[in-house]
Amino acid sequence: MKRVLIVDDHEENRYLLRALLAGNGFQVTEARNGAEALEKAREHVPDLVVSDILMPVMDGFALCRAWRADPETAAVPFVFYTATYTDARDRTFALDLGADAFVVKPVEPEEFVAAMWRVLEGVTRTIPEAAAAPPEDERALLREYNEVLIRKLEEKVCQLEEATRKVAESEELFRTAFEGAAIGRCLTTPDGRFLKVNRALCELLGYSEAELSAKTFADVTHPADVVQSAEAVRALLAGEGRARSFEKRYVAKDGRVVWVLVTTILRRDGSGTPLNFITDVQDLTAGKQAEEERFALEAQLQQAQRLEAVGRLAGGVAHDFNNLLTVILGLAELAALDLAPQDPLRSKLDGIHDAGGRAAGLTRQLLAFARQQVVCPRALDLNEAVGSLQKMLRRLIGEDIELQWKPGADVCRVYLDPSQVDQLLANLVVNARDAIPNAGTVVVETSHAVLDDAYCALHAGSTPGEYAVLVVSDTGVGMDRETLAHIFEPFFTTKEPGKGTGLGLATVYGIVKQAGGSIYAYSEPGQGTTFRVYLPVWTGGQTASVLTSEVDRPLPGTETVLLVEDEAAILELGRAILQRQGYRVLLAHSPGEALLAAEKEPGTIHLLATDVVMPGMNGRELCERLRIVRPTLKCLYLSGYTADAISQRGVLPAGVNFLQKPYSMKDLAGKVRAVLDAG
Repeated sequence: MKRVLIVDDHEENRYLLRALLAGNGFQVTEARNGAEALEKAREHVPDLVVSDILMPVMDGFALCRAWRADPETAAVPFVFYTATYTDARDRTFALDLGADAFVVKPVEPEEFVAAMWRVLEGVTRTIPEAAAAPPEDERALLREYNEVLIRKLEEKVCQLEEATRKVAESEELFRTAFEGAAIGRCLTTPDGRFLKVNRALCELLGYSEAELSAKTFADVTHPADVVQSAEAVRALLAGEGRARSFEKRYVAKDGRVVWVLVTTILRRDGSGTPLNFITDVQDLTAGKQAEEERFALEAQLQQAQRLEAVGRLAGGVAHDFNNLLTVILGLAELAALDLAPQDPLRSKLDGIHDAGGRAAGLTRQLLAFARQQVVCPRALDLNEAVGSLQKMLRRLIGEDIELQWKPGADVCRVYLDPSQVDQLLANLVVNARDAIPNAGTVVVETSHAVLDDAYCALHAGSTPGEYAVLVVSDTGVGMDRETLAHIFEPFFTTKEPGKGTGLGLATVYGIVKQAGGSIYAYSEPGQGTTFRVYLPVWTGGQTASVLTSEVDRPLPGTETVLLVEDEAAILELGRAILQRQGYRVLLAHSPGEALLAAEKEPGTIHLLATDVVMPGMNGRELCERLRIVRPTLKCLYLSGYTADAISQRGVLPAGVNFLQKPYSMKDLAGKVRAVLDAG
């Protein structure tokens, strides 16, 4: 087996030659320069030496001269293998020095191995006697050697200048791409320390470059995202891919939470050792905020649609239930009149009447939620209306809870039924009281606000305009998001069973919506709750109230009343009540029957008492038709709900007479008498 000495200062070059020659039957020894090669040769003379030229300590040319001058190695074939000295003059000089072959890289492996065998088989060299070279030959050789070195040095200087220029261009390109990037960029160590950061990242996080250089990525990462970031780093260091891209949150210097898209690449050296991470940081905060706002608006819209659907259902149920209660209450009263004062059945009928009355109260709350409550609004000074209720509110909340009243300046008038102000404020304050477990504070305040398009875009259900604002806040236990999403729904309550109907806030919601306003609740567990009610500012004139006068004891009458009702039981009840009071009653099950009865009646019809919502024609339209031929006809509307049939949003025009179902015998008789007696 032939022994080959490889001489090259580059480890990778030696590795490739060693693999090639060893794989073709050679025994290989290595040296990093000419001086080391001579030492290796003295220990064990090889059969062939393959040497690079450009090397530190002793280059290949000097090694070749020394190799031929030493009797121990003079006869050993010497081959130059170079990628640097490629000129024909370099080859000539190398052969003049005594080289047996001059091979220029790159060359095919098979061709290189074949060349080595040719050198070994074709060289027959006589070992020269040790003698000094003639001075003139030595000087010529040194001169030629110097010329080669100078020429090669000049080439290297030019190559170095070109390489330096390219490095400078590359550094400038990197600096421009790194520093001038519109997104954040950073260079970090494998353990997460910042090595270099650009201006965009500093501006995004609010830190200076020096401040970030003293931190790791974990120091500025949101605590909830540290594990995710560490897992991405671990995966890259473990060789699971070269890059990772994921969303995370940073915490800026001022405490802001910044959503970012992180794309990080791991750089390794030639041996695969991790060097650093190059990371791009793209700000997603604006998009995330827009997405959160969109989700919030969708949730508000879904809640509004859900409440609207529940409201329609509640209104329909309350209307039908009011019709039933009208019959129950009326028949109970009529039955009681037919009994002796001491009859034991009277107490049972009174119980039925009382239970029916409580049921009627519940239906009124449902109608308020459904915005089908009949109201008698007028222009109110909100500060005066709320201020007048302070004594009543203090009685409601008790002594352990402090009530603070803070009327605002320049609070305008609103158009609202005074009883609705009572309902609205009482329900909000009672809920605030119930949310405070021990001592605490309830604050009622008013203010003035102008809602613009930007605000309304973020708050579903609101309309741009000028508003009077009523705020009720407490220091209670607060609510979570899930609870807040349902608080205005009928029968939803967080109170213990038997301690709440779940209609308080539903009633508030209906009152506010019927008034054309909006209501929003803000709460966090343990942080109390605030309700903000926006009521449109009233800009019209003062209006007359709806006629609501009643008499304590209904007076009898002899007038003719046209009673119109599509519910047979209620129609019969009304007939019985009015006939008992002495009135002459004409009955009609529909508007068509009423028109026909009026046409056939030769005498005066003094009063039309009609249901509002009926098939084919509503009560108001019927009244208008009849007044064409009977202009002196008076009208009383009866209904379990308005459903905007009398006027938009269930608000009655000035002078309209109305009786809300369910009504008692006293209510109906008193209202009929009052309308007939009115001028």
